[in-house]
Amino acid sequence: MSTPPFAHLTLRRRELHDALTNLRPLDVVVLLLLVVRSHPRNGRVWTTMERLSAELGLSGTLVTDTLDRLVDQGFLAKIPSKAPLLSLEVGPLLVREGEAPDNIPLEPTAV
Repeated sequence: MSTPPFAHLTLRRRELHDALTNLRPLDVVVLLLLVVRSHPRNGRVWTTMERLSAELGLSGTLVTDTLDRLVDQGFLAKIPSKAPLLSLEVGPLLVREGEAPDNIPLEPTAV
C-alpha cells in the first residue's frame, strides 16, 4: 500500500458522524479509502474499477453497488471520464486544502 502524498486529512465531524451512523460498514471502508486517495485541493480520485476492486479485495460488482450507494447518499459524485478510468469526487466529508472548516469563524470575535 502506498503512502498518500500529504501527511494529514481534515474531515468534517457532522458528515463523518452521518457516514458512520447511516452507511453500511463496507460503504464506510470504501469511502475512507477514497478520501485517503483523493486530491487535497479538489477531492477527486482517479482510478480504475480493477484497481479499486483489487485494493479492497472485493468483486467489481460489489464495488460498483457500493459506489452507487455512496453517490445516492451524497458522499460521492461520479465525474464523466473515458473508460476504463473512473473519476470520483469526495463530497462534503473532506475539507479541501485551503478551505476553512464550517466550525471555524472567518473573522475573530470579541471576547
